[in-house]
Amino acid sequence: MQLDHPNVELIGEDPNNMSLVAKRDLALGELVIENEPISYVVANNSIDYYCSCCNKKNPSLTCSGCNYVKYCSDLCKEKDSYLHSSECAESLKSLKWDTRYILRLIKANNVAEINDHCE
Repeated sequence: MQLDHPNVELIGEDPNNMSLVAKRDLALGELVIENEPISYVVANNSIDYYCSCCNKKNPSLTCSGCNYVKYCSDLCKEKDSYLHSSECAESLKSLKWDTRYILRLIKANNVAEINDHCE
């Protein structure tokens, strides 16, 4: 694994045992590195208030399959369709957020593995 970043470097050969080390003194509160999460899920008690794809507030669309998950646009609904497909069922409302997160994480990891093989 390689990281091309002006502020930090990865140290170590084993991908399961690497360290992120600063190349220079960093100011308190300075943003060092920012990445998109592999996966996330909107908590059940907030599902009516946030888009399940981009986390924007006040989503206006509801999934027609489960009538539970919300989206702010057709694009977000389309982008989230692969990850949402494993949880889109009548029983979705009874799944805890952590179970939904694990389902999404497994699917997202599968996509990452597929993408790694395609490069």
